[in-house]
Amino acid sequence: MLALFLLVFLSVAAWGVILARRGAARPARSNGFASDRAVAVGFGAWALAAFLAAAAALTILSIGLLLAPLAVVALWVAGRFSPSSTTLFGALAGVGIFMLFVAVIRRAGGPDRVTWSVAGALCVAAGIAGGLLLHRQRRSSSM
Repeated sequence: MLALFLLVFLSVAAWGVILARRGAARPARSNGFASDRAVAVGFGAWALAAFLAAAAALTILSIGLLLAPLAVVALWVAGRFSPSSTTLFGALAGVGIFMLFVAVIRRAGGPDRVTWSVAGALCVAAGIAGGLLLHRQRRSSSM
């Protein structure tokens, strides 16, 4: 199951890179660099899009068919309006948030719940840390 989430994250990231390279993502400022607020909104948009994509992938036989079009629209909006590629780390955080959600809704404890919790926490931490580090690195190199 975790392999499915890795596949979802990689496909979300690939879509974001393709959109960013085609020039769909535009900087929010005239100096070529996005503001902190625009990057935070873009990060959140990617997190929501990845959360919906992961939910649609996991529940494809039930409610996932209804979530899939919503996930596609969210992915398009996130890719189209994100100010920079640093916001793509939000996708990793979004998949991690969904993993934590799955861990919470599992009633019985045990190794499966622990696996979901650890993997989710690591994804969220890596997404936030990676996004912050890359954004700060790009800002410091521009000054």
